[in-house]
Amino acid sequence: MTDRPAEHPDPEPPAAPAPAAGGSTPLDLPAPPPAAPAWHEPPAPVPPPGYGPPPPPPRTAPHPAYPQDAPLNPQQERTWAWVSHLSALLALVTGLNFIGPLVTYLAFKDRSQFVREHAAESLNFQITTIIAGFVSVVLIPLFGLGVLLFLIVFIGWLILTVMATIAANNGQRFRYPVNLRLVK
Repeated sequence: MTDRPAEHPDPEPPAAPAPAAGGSTPLDLPAPPPAAPAWHEPPAPVPPPGYGPPPPPPRTAPHPAYPQDAPLNPQQERTWAWVSHLSALLALVTGLNFIGPLVTYLAFKDRSQFVREHAAESLNFQITTIIAGFVSVVLIPLFGLGVLLFLIVFIGWLILTVMATIAANNGQRFRYPVNLRLVK
């Protein structure tokens, strides 16, 4: 035997007929599709079970124990009502005593009528006392009248805010006697 590979002559494709004078073949056949490759790429390997990426977490509703817009129970109502008044006292050092009642009003106005009334009342009173405080500061150059007015406003603010906090904690309605009703 010889070590030479056998020569296989490549068969030549049959010759196409010569184009006619019009430039097309006599039968006007469409061109054949390109030949498919002799091999196909294997599909991507599939990892064994447990080795693939984790499945996406299931879509769930918010935790049912904490509904976002559920009405408050009576204990929560009393708590948030007195917080709306007490937050004004705690903000005394910053002078922004209206922020606590405003946040309480915006957060709970749709969830509890009781909290809404207390937060609106407290917010209105804080705005009223801020206006009275500005007026008293403007009146200071007039014979010290502004200092006296400022002390009256401060003492009245302190007493009435404590009274409102206690009433809210007891579940009672409270209306400040001197109040501009701006927020309803």
